[in-house]
Amino acid sequence: MAAILVGVITAGRPSLGVGVMVGVIYGPLVLLNLPVGIALWIALVFSQHLSIVSIAPTAASILIGLAWFGTVRERAPVIRAVLVRHKMLVFAFACLLLWVTISML
Repeated sequence: MAAILVGVITAGRPSLGVGVMVGVIYGPLVLLNLPVGIALWIALVFSQHLSIVSIAPTAASILIGLAWFGTVRERAPVIRAVLVRHKMLVFAFACLLLWVTISML
């Protein structure tokens, strides 16, 4: 079904078809293997000025964020251990956020 969709879109607008094809390939890859998706995203960021894939880095960033939120639950003990180990850094970051928020107000 995805191949038919990409073929129909490519027949009408080739640049849009290539973008959809990259998305169809990249989407499942990020959801199945997040580190590989991030590695490919780094290379994709530098191609954002090409007209064919101009929106791809933004879409990939959103997809990586969603995939990361999916892994938070299984990594909660590790995240909690890191936050406990670096209490002063977390406190300093919270103070920085408070300072920036007050400055903006």
